[in-house]
Amino acid sequence: MEALANRGKYKVIDRLESGGGYEAFTAVDIEAREHAEVLVNRYGDPETVRRLLPLFFEARERGCPGLVELFTDYGRFAAVFRAARGAPLRAAVKRGLSHELRRELEERMFLQAIALSQLPLELQNSLLCEENILVELDSRRVSVQMRARPERFQRGDAAVLELGKLSECLLGRRFCSMRAELEFLDALRTGSYRTVGAAYAAWRALCDRREEWKAYNAKNAPARLFYGVVTWLRRRKGERGSFYRARPDASHHTQIDT
Repeated sequence: MEALANRGKYKVIDRLESGGGYEAFTAVDIEAREHAEVLVNRYGDPETVRRLLPLFFEARERGCPGLVELFTDYGRFAAVFRAARGAPLRAAVKRGLSHELRRELEERMFLQAIALSQLPLELQNSLLCEENILVELDSRRVSVQMRARPERFQRGDAAVLELGKLSECLLGRRFCSMRAELEFLDALRTGSYRTVGAAYAAWRALCDRREEWKAYNAKNAPARLFYGVVTWLRRRKGERGSFYRARPDASHHTQIDT
């Protein structure tokens, strides 16, 4: 891959992927005063170019978020987006993260999905996936890295099903989760919501039950503590049992006379 793209406008700084007629790399716009960082998707396979070119032009007409420009060079087609920042979703959402913060990140993730829902369905399905979701915990910001692999362009409700996986990662299934939240995750996972908009409406209806959340948390605080202790003890017991099972001779102790 060359060090410059689009007749020297973009200087490549990180090659993310290359192969199968598709390239993805981050670059710096050396013509812009602030030298903005961008993400470039470049397609070289002629059939892929014919298939995706109309989708990207339609996305531009619809006001695609983060789109900088579309260009062609030497028979290849490229879509340039503003680069996103943050840590990958699964790495950012660690154990111990408060459920309140998880719900806030869920809301921000949904807002990103709503912004993408105006795009052609195939492009929406390509962009909305776990590998593209980046999180900045300090600023509580969720962004989408607009990396559009050609094999992910497909029709159907892939975006809504992907929302289910993202929500499972963000919210998790805890022993103290409200039944309504678990039902929401089940509905996402099984594709009960046909559109991103319908899924977001269900999420907002769940968020509107904040007083019920507070009452539930206050009522079940002792039970959660008890359940946590019991779970920890069972886990410890299981670890000890697996340790001794791994050592068949552990039960045959040698008695030492004193």
